[in-house]
Amino acid sequence: MQVDQIFLNIIGYLKQIYNFPFFYSLVIMSGIYICYLLPDFFRKQKRHTRGQKLVMLLYAFYLSQVFGITLLNRTPETDYRYNLNPFAVYQIAFNGNSVFMTQLVANIVMFVPLGIFAPICFPNIRSFLEMALIALTASMVIETLQLLTHTGLYEVVDLINNTAGGLIGYGLYRIGSAIFTSLRSPFAKRD
Repeated sequence: MQVDQIFLNIIGYLKQIYNFPFFYSLVIMSGIYICYLLPDFFRKQKRHTRGQKLVMLLYAFYLSQVFGITLLNRTPETDYRYNLNPFAVYQIAFNGNSVFMTQLVANIVMFVPLGIFAPICFPNIRSFLEMALIALTASMVIETLQLLTHTGLYEVVDLINNTAGGLIGYGLYRIGSAIFTSLRSPFAKRD
């Protein structure tokens, strides 16, 4: 299997992002953003910095796109569809099927931003286990909604790959955070 073919397939797969009305994306994004900022309206001291608010706006946009890709741009089927055997999908993908490999890679890549944005917006996320639970829960919500609305295939392999993507993103966040802290610490004021 050629890497360039997988890359081209991923680009084609990502073009599906805007197959749903942008208005829906704005409504979802606004709802997420308002829910994030709502506690600040009831507190005397604001909890979120401007930087966090900006990152949350990007995070809300990202989440609206994931919702659009996974639910809004799909035509409902008549039956419930599911695949509980992840090994069959991996076997097909690793035996040279570029479509299956593209789906595996895309499901990982789709959740990398979750692992980066979530700990920035919610600083109480402090471990890989917490991030794994968040990514797994988010993936289960998507897969369950796809199953219930007949708009997708509930696949255990998606749960695994989405969770892996969230953990990769969290690892990148931790590396970036450590680099940022080490670069900033020599310039920090000392007593």
